Amino acid sequence: MNYKTIKILLYTSILTSSFDVFLVFNLGFNFRFSQLILFPVMFVTILPRIFKRSIKPLGFLSLLIWFYFMVAFIPSVPYINKSIGYVFWLLLNIMVIFIFVNMFDNDIKIKNLIKFYLVSFGVIAGYGLLQFFVPLLTGIEMPYTIYSLIPGRLVRINGFSYEPSYFASYMLMGWVLVQYFKEKKLNIFSPKQLNIISLIITAAMLLSSSRMGILGMLTWYAKYPVIFLLNLMRGHWHTKSFIKLSFLSVFIVLTIFTLISFFGRQGVLLLLEGTGVFGTGDHSTAGRFNVMLNTFNSFKDSPIIGYSLGGVSVANALAGGVPSDQLSIAFLKGREGMSIYAEVLAASGIIGIIPFIVYSYSIHYKPLLLSKKLIIREEQVIIAGLAIALIFETLILQLNQNILRPYYWMHIAILSSVYCVYQRKHNLLNTRRTINYVHNH
Repeated sequence: MNYKTIKILLYTSILTSSFDVFLVFNLGFNFRFSQLILFPVMFVTILPRIFKRSIKPLGFLSLLIWFYFMVAFIPSVPYINKSIGYVFWLLLNIMVIFIFVNMFDNDIKIKNLIKFYLVSFGVIAGYGLLQFFVPLLTGIEMPYTIYSLIPGRLVRINGFSYEPSYFASYMLMGWVLVQYFKEKKLNIFSPKQLNIISLIITAAMLLSSSRMGILGMLTWYAKYPVIFLLNLMRGHWHTKSFIKLSFLSVFIVLTIFTLISFFGRQGVLLLLEGTGVFGTGDHSTAGRFNVMLNTFNSFKDSPIIGYSLGGVSVANALAGGVPSDQLSIAFLKGREGMSIYAEVLAASGIIGIIPFIVYSYSIHYKPLLLSKKLIIREEQVIIAGLAIALIFETLILQLNQNILRPYYWMHIAILSSVYCVYQRKHNLLNTRRTINYVHNH
């Protein structure tokens, strides 16, 4: 299998990494197309490198140690099949990181990878916009639409995800990435290209009406009023911050006005969906919070011996008085950790979580540290943007979902690839400087 074929498979995996309701195959456990398509790549990339030198991803040793804890804790709860399945999923994610780091191993490959990665968010967001606007114009809902506020007319965007909040959580990485690239004027995209991608993703996230997605966006913009007010207090007018605040304010007002004009009270309710206010649904917010508390309680019940990732929902169910003979994959789905760090804590125990914390530190902080040492501005922007997007995604996943989300690990794989290439260049440059210094002295 040549590199071109491998690249097509890897790019397809990136594009489909958020798919929960399309191209998903039940093989005892659900396997996504983005995972299955990588199996041939694994055989031609991983196996040959077992017997020769390979590139080790960032923090790989601590990640493997944590994985061994997950394997060791499989027998700690009944319904072992689920724990085995989750460990296998985790292994697939680890393999994805290894594959990406060893396949995208030079500047040109990295640059093309980043271009495709950002465009992929625009493609999925574009389908989300079709989900919203096609029913408005034709009365026909697009395939894989999950939530209809007014059937055949007004829907909440979910793309190919389980629900709008999952869609927004995935989109947040691309949204932060494009905002950072715009702010730093990354030259591998034109300003027009970045503006178009930004507009598509922003509109899709807002029209999904996911509170978590909107909260993530507001968190990003929170720095601009602070910058503007601080400069104003110093007697300086910060035009850039003022323009961004004005654009955001106008966009929000126009969105509210449009929804109210078309749908009246239903338009207002769309904005309030998920809050429980004025009779709108809370979308299981209270239930998710309770499950999160149950996860902490499960950890306290067994702080040393963890439950493994697949066993957390089992432990939560058993603690709630559910008989073990009533456990099933479908039943346990609603009893996952719902906060990835709470989930990892319960799965790993107080000792097993240490290597995970080390790995988490490596992938969140070390890329930012490296970005300050690089001398090429383009490289600084790319790696810092990926690291900041990962930080935002990690924060939002504390409020929902499971740590094994494929797109989360895909982002880690891409960040790890960039880090390895840029770290090697940085080390090589320092080596040359040392040799030149010794030679000159």
